[in-house]
Amino acid sequence: MPDDEPLFEKPLDKLLPPSRRIRSYGERYDYSRDSRLSAKELLAIARLQKWSLRACLVYVGAVVCYIVAGLVASIAGDPRVVMPVLAVIVAVVAIPSAIAMTVLMIMLAVKLFRTSSFVLLLILHFGCGLGLISLAIVNTRATNTLRQNGVRVGFLGVRKADIKKLEERFR
Repeated sequence: MPDDEPLFEKPLDKLLPPSRRIRSYGERYDYSRDSRLSAKELLAIARLQKWSLRACLVYVGAVVCYIVAGLVASIAGDPRVVMPVLAVIVAVVAIPSAIAMTVLMIMLAVKLFRTSSFVLLLILHFGCGLGLISLAIVNTRATNTLRQNGVRVGFLGVRKADIKKLEERFR
């Protein structure tokens, strides 16, 4: 049944797709209806989030250890002797974890964001040098997506027991 009404006379609700419709003030949108993912997708998101959080923790730990060791060396004596050796040791830990964190963040962002948002995240990450902020944005989206789909998320991601439940649902 074709709609004979001219395009400019149609209400905006009929022209926009359901996820972009303008809602009246106070009306809440049910995200769970659109965000149901398969167990395979949830499992991939949960694993990527867990590993990206681990890489972030290792990176931040290495940087904090370097700062604390530098303070201790400057207080205790001559930091020119200790700091170059310490810098090499920290670089061996921090650089691979930063690379892993970036790769995992990109893989997670591909699954969670549209192309335009993904490009903006990459600009934020590489262009502005705000990698931890972009990782926090992606991690927040992953946490919200997992929780909307009934998966419990803790401080370091989804627990192993919950990942095993997702694996069983996937099979």
